Amino acid sequence: MKPAAFSAARIRTQLRRLLVVAGILAACSLVPGAGVAGASGLTLVLCPLGTETSTYTPGLNNTVREITYSGSDTATCLSLGNPLINSFVAPFSGQFEGSCELSFDQDSGTQTFDWNVGASSVWNYTSVVSTNPQGQVVVVLEGPIVAGQFTGATARQVVVLPELDLTACATETGITGRNGVFSLVITS
Repeated sequence: MKPAAFSAARIRTQLRRLLVVAGILAACSLVPGAGVAGASGLTLVLCPLGTETSTYTPGLNNTVREITYSGSDTATCLSLGNPLINSFVAPFSGQFEGSCELSFDQDSGTQTFDWNVGASSVWNYTSVVSTNPQGQVVVVLEGPIVAGQFTGATARQVVVLPELDLTACATETGITGRNGVFSLVITS
């Protein structure tokens, strides 16, 4: 009995994952240029729903100023490129000139995905699309994996950050942190 129950539970888990993947694939098709496979690509890793946590110093307010940010991306993933990979953590940091009213439109840099198997991937990213629908920030980042696991592949991340608290924007302290969600696809 236990093996059958385990198999049924495992099948339900896999079906839920597939439904989440299907949902993300459908959502990615709505963002121009955010398809899952590139012109020559096979999907190597799909992370359908990750979380992003950021801190800002000083906080974002209505005054344009130099902001230092740091945070981390974490996600659960499915991988055809290495079936043992099922999650990553990726810290990030940098600076930008901005405010609550000045959108996060252009960004570029380097980030390292630290995979659950002890391997890592380094990618150079650039924002290719940035929109601000109804106060939310939606950014599509894209770039090559330049070192480590999946070197030579292309990564694409779609990040959605929630609407800013306009009351906090009106204070000197401003908004000192923000949480959002993202999807990530790595293709060959």
